[in-house]
Amino acid sequence: MTDRPVAGGSDELAPVVHTAQGDVRGFVDEGIAVFRGIPFAADVSGEGRWRPPGPAPEWQGVRDGTRHGAICPQSTEKRNGAVAPWLAEFEMAEDCLNLSVYSPQLKAGSKVPVIMWIHGGFARIGTGSRHDGKALAKRDAVVVTINYRLDSLGLFAHPALTARQTDEPLANYGLMDMAAALRWVQDNIDAFGGDPGNVTIAGQSSGGVAVTALMTSPMTRGLYHRAIAQSGAMANLEQARRVSVDQPGSPSLEKDGEALATALGVDPGGDVPARLRALPWQKIIAYSETRPAGAMVPVTDGRFLPGNVDRTFARGEQNPTPLMIGTTDWEQSLVANFNIPLAAILRGTSADEARSAYPALDDKPLVEEWFADTGFHAPARFLARQVAAHGGKAFVYRFSHLPADKRGSVPGAAHSDDVPYLFEPVGLPSVTVDATGKELSRIMTGYWTNFARKGDPNGPGLPRWAAVGTDDLELMDLDVPPAMQTDPRSNQIQYHLQRYQTALEAMRP
Repeated sequence: MTDRPVAGGSDELAPVVHTAQGDVRGFVDEGIAVFRGIPFAADVSGEGRWRPPGPAPEWQGVRDGTRHGAICPQSTEKRNGAVAPWLAEFEMAEDCLNLSVYSPQLKAGSKVPVIMWIHGGFARIGTGSRHDGKALAKRDAVVVTINYRLDSLGLFAHPALTARQTDEPLANYGLMDMAAALRWVQDNIDAFGGDPGNVTIAGQSSGGVAVTALMTSPMTRGLYHRAIAQSGAMANLEQARRVSVDQPGSPSLEKDGEALATALGVDPGGDVPARLRALPWQKIIAYSETRPAGAMVPVTDGRFLPGNVDRTFARGEQNPTPLMIGTTDWEQSLVANFNIPLAAILRGTSADEARSAYPALDDKPLVEEWFADTGFHAPARFLARQVAAHGGKAFVYRFSHLPADKRGSVPGAAHSDDVPYLFEPVGLPSVTVDATGKELSRIMTGYWTNFARKGDPNGPGLPRWAAVGTDDLELMDLDVPPAMQTDPRSNQIQYHLQRYQTALEAMRP
């Protein structure tokens, strides 16, 4: 797609758009109008901490939308001896609920499909600001990338907050931020050329988990129309974790909150909510760094997430939208450098049963494959089948592409390897500098924007992608060229799908 002028405002190189909160000036980059740092909700520091986000502030005059807004507080703990290089590009502050918009044209009423991107990072690190949306925007989609509260600022409960905030949804504050961003899109995206009646939520890793969780929330119904989950799904074989009630092997979120308060010296006899909100966010994030690593998985709170996500999909009660969902073929890259005991990863399944399902594997590769299948591949297939079983459309993929410089050195495409073909990442080398990388980006942005446009990834110049049936194990292998194939892990996936069925039957009242 060639560069072209973008209409809007008094200067095509510095377009101005009127939002419900005020005017904002952006800039044009490779023919795409870009607007950064637009607040979509109120400040969530101070009294706003651990509360649902309020309406975005209004402003006078023309706001500068050429610079990124603050990103949400997160760990800067060194990894492999160095701080993540992209962190230096951004300011960090608790008042961080802002977004960026990438638009191919700014004419109101253009009805261009909208893709709202939810970044990954275990819901503990990351920012939408580091994902450049121009590649998708060049395929005629308006792209919105958002920030949301992370770590214990985005998922938290304490008995004192529960007692004080009886009229508010609790705990899942990061998800509430995403819903607020969707409401902003409904109110404002037409001014950027987007269609508020055709919005796709898309996310990767913990962002994919969030997408599938949002699909079951009554508070997001009608705010979006399609869903894409990459390497993340809110599906497991256990009872959903809860705010106040302990589950077997899973203490309530309030227990975690009490442990944080005790560790940070909050007097349990005083005004606990006020004292919690007076804590510097740096201390809260530093405390989290001492806790076990892992995603901050949303909890059943009874209001925003009323119940178990698996059961909601199994009953066909999720928001009725088409779903595109998939994984990379080496998701076990996340645990390959760790020695995790087999019993810890099996979580109650006997070692003999696991070895029978995964024959001829030593414990370490069994741990890795079990992790990948139960955490990624089987949940994706399960949710897609539930959508299909209740009359919806679902499409499953497996990303397997390896650039030439990685072939032979790694077993497959690692977790997150698919994202740079859709979004140019800040602070990392481009993967689309050679002909193969450019072609894969063309293929993927084509499938993604076709799906956003009509709920089906198929279109001219792309191999046919078949929708999921209720009993097949076909998927689209995303490589150059892409091709439909039977899931290469069919035996293991079928085994886990049967485990899902057994667990769901046991959970029936």
